[in-house]
Amino acid sequence: MTELALGIDASFDAKEFDDVTRLILEVHEGAVAPQTVQAGAETVGTVCEVLAARLAGMIAVAQNVHPNKVVAKLSKQVRTDPGGLEMSDTASLRKAAIEAASDQSLQKLRVDALNTLMYAMHWSAVRLGALGDQRSGNSEASIFVAVANVAITAQQLAEGAANLVELRNYYSAAALARQLVEFEYLMWAFDDDPSSIGDWAQSDREARELRWSPRAIYGRDGNEFRRSDYGRHCEQGGHPTPVGVQLSLPDPDHSTTIFALLLGDLILHIAAIWASQQSLLVKLAQLFGFEESTIVHVDERDRARSCLESWKEFDRLGHISSHYSDPTGRVE
Repeated sequence: MTELALGIDASFDAKEFDDVTRLILEVHEGAVAPQTVQAGAETVGTVCEVLAARLAGMIAVAQNVHPNKVVAKLSKQVRTDPGGLEMSDTASLRKAAIEAASDQSLQKLRVDALNTLMYAMHWSAVRLGALGDQRSGNSEASIFVAVANVAITAQQLAEGAANLVELRNYYSAAALARQLVEFEYLMWAFDDDPSSIGDWAQSDREARELRWSPRAIYGRDGNEFRRSDYGRHCEQGGHPTPVGVQLSLPDPDHSTTIFALLLGDLILHIAAIWASQQSLLVKLAQLFGFEESTIVHVDERDRARSCLESWKEFDRLGHISSHYSDPTGRVE
């Protein structure tokens, strides 16, 4: 059994260990999308810890040094030269990435997922805005209109970025994607505290910088936003940087991969906004007495969910690349 071979306490769930180990190996290979596994955080952490310790021990034997010296050197290299720690077969990864990016059936999944999400977002927002107009003069009217405007603007940003991707104008698409991330933060903040929506709608610049800036929002408790992800988007599309301008003149193979990666990135962010929007609409319906199903039509929601799940299941490009939000990453 895998856990015994690794020297792990046999009291742990054997199937979990086998599944986690298989997942790690499949991700490392990068050739296909691995099947998801059900495993506790303790199992995942223990497997990774033991694998790392075993690898450090093997390196120590090969170099005739103490394992602690290997660990110290690797820890330093993580900070100073993370690219030098790449253990995967870069050539195979690049080949697999190009194949996945060029696969027309996968490309259709990407386009369908993005379009159905944007459609559901747009029309739900339009209906909410119309409800706000109907309740003009009531306290909730401005809240409904504010949420609707934020959702529609986010949808238009995603649509504009996708159009720029189609034109191979990747840097400009990345700039809009960076704006989309800020809308993702904002919609999450609305859902996290619906009572604050009116404050945002009436806020001045000073108040927004204090409470509603990206840093202020991702610094709040309860979210899973990564500062590094926002920083990466700023590097690629927010400011003129050596990394960002690489998107302007990629070679043909790299262009194909960037095309698919940027679409994948847009899907992830628009899906997150849509999830927060749906959750928020349920809360607003309870607070202000309307049927949520009159705003979010079941057929639109189910179609978006189905397309998103199909994309997640079958698009192997995300497992080959380091992450969707870094088209200049290891598969270039």
